[in-house]
Amino acid sequence: MGTNDGLGRYQNGKFTVFTTRDGLAHNAVYSIYEDAQAALWFGTQRGLSRYREGKFTAYSSHDGLFQNVIFQILEDDRQNLWMSSNRGIFSLAKQAVEDFDLGRIRTLPCVAYGLAEGMKSTQCEGGTQPAGCRSRDGRLWFPTVNGLVVIDPKAITRNLRPPPVLIEQIYTGNQSFDPLLPAKLPPSAHELRFHYTALSLAAPEKVRFQYKLEGLDDKWVEAETRRTAVYNQLPPGNYKFRVRASNNNDVWNEAGATFAFSLAPHFYQTTWFYCFGAAAVFVAAWGFHRRRMKLAHDKFTLVLAERSRIARELHDTLAQGFAGIGFQLEAVAAKLTEAPAQAQQHLKVALQMVRHSLAEARRSVMNLRSASLDNGDLGNALVETARQMMADKPLDVRLKIHAPARPLPPHIENNLLRIGQEAITNSLKYARAEKICIELDYQEQGVAMRIQDDGQGFDLPQLTAANGAHFGLLGMHERARQMGARFDVRSQPGRGTEVLVEVPVGPNHSHTDYDQA
Repeated sequence: MGTNDGLGRYQNGKFTVFTTRDGLAHNAVYSIYEDAQAALWFGTQRGLSRYREGKFTAYSSHDGLFQNVIFQILEDDRQNLWMSSNRGIFSLAKQAVEDFDLGRIRTLPCVAYGLAEGMKSTQCEGGTQPAGCRSRDGRLWFPTVNGLVVIDPKAITRNLRPPPVLIEQIYTGNQSFDPLLPAKLPPSAHELRFHYTALSLAAPEKVRFQYKLEGLDDKWVEAETRRTAVYNQLPPGNYKFRVRASNNNDVWNEAGATFAFSLAPHFYQTTWFYCFGAAAVFVAAWGFHRRRMKLAHDKFTLVLAERSRIARELHDTLAQGFAGIGFQLEAVAAKLTEAPAQAQQHLKVALQMVRHSLAEARRSVMNLRSASLDNGDLGNALVETARQMMADKPLDVRLKIHAPARPLPPHIENNLLRIGQEAITNSLKYARAEKICIELDYQEQGVAMRIQDDGQGFDLPQLTAANGAHFGLLGMHERARQMGARFDVRSQPGRGTEVLVEVPVGPNHSHTDYDQA
């Protein structure tokens, strides 16, 4: 018994109700049919159901059923089920249902009948049973809202001829293309419209279409009876538009019709543009990297230069000062018992040199002018350096100045002082010289400083090879290079040492000129 609330069964004095929870397509059951194989078929408000061997199976339009609302189910002599609905009458072979259940086909092949086949209305009457019957001659009778419909299944022949398919027109904007020839579309083809048709005289309104754009679509697009396909904003490339059609008996023309075309890219979609863009990005990234590396290198160079400067300044101040202090302490040790008063005087000098050396070190680190140049000229500052380091050692220090002395730029004067102090310290500490001659020659285009001693001398190539160049000697070279000066050291064992520095300085250079610069 079919009701609006499910399917009722009365068996052995027991009443059972089956609903959608048991597999029924819908609880509203309009029709019940039992076939010769003892299967029960149910027409419901939302599809077809079959009950066989204690199991319900439901079928709907999602599976290919022509219509879900089924008022009546009848069977012809060819084992085809005929069903009435509110959209007309359709048939379905029971073997097709079996094939669908076994996965042999993907959709139920229904054949629909309506106005094209002679019905005056597709709205069949139903909701109660019977909503149709089969007469003894095998004809099927169905009521509609506009009269009775009689179908003779034996007289119906199946249309097995697939409909020819034709692509009629292709448009992009106002431009059309010949569908029989391959085409090359311009980049401005943003919208493509394909117009197609198929010839089937039996029931042209039942011709169904499927189309696919190879290169874009992976599956066929169900167009139903629509005869136009539109594509927008296609990417550049090669494409093939394919369309196929089926007749009123679901016989498909698989070959269909095709149209091959290519869509040209915009200039910014071409390979060379991508390569150019990639190259531009690479060059920009490389330039940015190089700039960062240059900044890092420049910063490192500045830091390294400052560290070298500080190391050089500390060497030229503290190291030279400690050498003089060492000479003073040697004199203290020698006279501590015999002449305490002289030893005390040497200690006072040593303390003064400690204070002076520390002050010079601070000024050097801060890149300030040496205090030794504040109250005198360059020559006297060099002589004073030698006298502080003499202690009681017999040393003859001579200063020769050629041409009138003139003020020099502070950085030149300071560097000459440090070079001279290093040379004098080496003469006393290593060469054990007894005579030092300091010459300053103020020329029109520069100044020359020459320091000679009569000490032990040394083998310059051997010293450089053995020690990788003495640090003090390197410092003098570096200071000379900063001034753009010519620097030369001449020495031989037993013949003393000569240090020569020639600095190009114009006659108009002064302290004021340098400060303003």
